[in-house]
Amino acid sequence: MLARAAQLDAVVKREGQMIEGGNRKDMMVLHPGIAQAQLNRTQAAGHLAKIRGEGEGPKRGHNARDAIAARWGNRV
Repeated sequence: MLARAAQLDAVVKREGQMIEGGNRKDMMVLHPGIAQAQLNRTQAAGHLAKIRGEGEGPKRGHNARDAIAARWGNRV
């Protein structure tokens, strides 16, 4: 996801933040790659938070605690 976001950043840098589009001649619109790159980064952050055990509810942090317990046992 982050690699794809970086690719989209390169496309936007090459083509510009505003491109021709819309339903009228010579209408400029925001490059759709900007929104897609932002969405990819948001999704990647969400997945990373799950891996790290961040979030809400009773399962919050259980992945991180399990990983620590597997490595250090009762020493933590």
